[in-house]
Amino acid sequence: MLCPSPMRLVLAFAVPLVVGAGCATPTAVMFTSTGPDWVREGIAKGLPLEDPLQLSEATKAHLRSVASEAGGERTQMKRLVRFFIDSDGLGFQYRPTRTLNAEAAYEAREGDCMSYAMLYVAAARSLGLDVRFVRITQLPVFWEDSGRFFTSSHIAVGFGHDTWAGDAMVVDFSATHTSEWRFSLYEPIDDETAIVLFHSNRAVEFLLKDQYVEAERLLRFLLERAPPTPEVYNNLGIVLMRLHRAEEATALYGQAIERYPRFVPLYTNAVSAAAASGKPELVKLWTIEGRKVAKSDPAFSFAQGMQAFQRGDFASAAERFAQALEVAPTDLTLLAWTARAHLSAGQLDEGLRDVHTIQKQPPSDGQRALLTALKREFPSAAIELPPGSPS
Repeated sequence: MLCPSPMRLVLAFAVPLVVGAGCATPTAVMFTSTGPDWVREGIAKGLPLEDPLQLSEATKAHLRSVASEAGGERTQMKRLVRFFIDSDGLGFQYRPTRTLNAEAAYEAREGDCMSYAMLYVAAARSLGLDVRFVRITQLPVFWEDSGRFFTSSHIAVGFGHDTWAGDAMVVDFSATHTSEWRFSLYEPIDDETAIVLFHSNRAVEFLLKDQYVEAERLLRFLLERAPPTPEVYNNLGIVLMRLHRAEEATALYGQAIERYPRFVPLYTNAVSAAAASGKPELVKLWTIEGRKVAKSDPAFSFAQGMQAFQRGDFASAAERFAQALEVAPTDLTLLAWTARAHLSAGQLDEGLRDVHTIQKQPPSDGQRALLTALKREFPSAAIELPPGSPS
């Protein structure tokens, strides 16, 4: 489940892309004096920064009284999900247009994927559960709202230090996932990165309300003081363009592309900035380079393959996954999904060829988990597992 709605995949080099993590939308600000040093510094300067993971003592006490129960950690995780979602509990409602901190999301009983993840992480940790943020990066989603284009990474919650371990779990809004296929789509991010993305969303909220000065002030602070992310560069460039400071935006995108040469939205916006600042040589350069990066990025073909797989067109999914493999031929996730698509389409020889390629990779927990999942799903394929793997 990806946050933005409505959504569609696009790839263009003339339309600005605003980058968010989750769904960018207006939200109330609750200031706190906790969190990373740069958050406290920004609060002292009067910026709309906060630690979005903070919960009040009253909320923590309520959680302990209604959401904790005897049993293992996975039981606790599932109990917390039930409490958040059930009508006789919190009754949390998914709202793709609300990004809230943990306490505000608890009080409002609604929010987007970022809000839910902040609330769940804060609540789980208050119960002594060791959870962390994860996000889907394999599926870039671009969406449109009132003529403006956005891209989003979906934020969820992971449990277990090794996502391939037997007791690992991903909490994705109301659902809990334990399958190897689901794990293969996520990667962990640390708290600070999640907090940066939370505040980058806040800057996008200012941008959408045409409060460009506030958006620039917040994004510049993040750029200078917070852990670096390409989303902050990208969104600050958009703000500068809205303020008719195309040359500054062009220079900023040049720095960003040098630092994050594979982040496709930077090229999209850099071309627009260079055109507005009268730099045709850069327009040509970044258009060519951007198309090369997009073409060589397996994520786009993989995203198309996932769409085909989800609608049951397994042969088309296998073709798209194979295109992604041309760029990253030893990627375990791509190999496993390609094998799964071929086998689901009844293409046994092609599927077993992919399986054999997986088997030749260096031994790892991920390799064993994906081969085990394939063997379980396709018993007639007689897939052999690495030594030491459960049958």
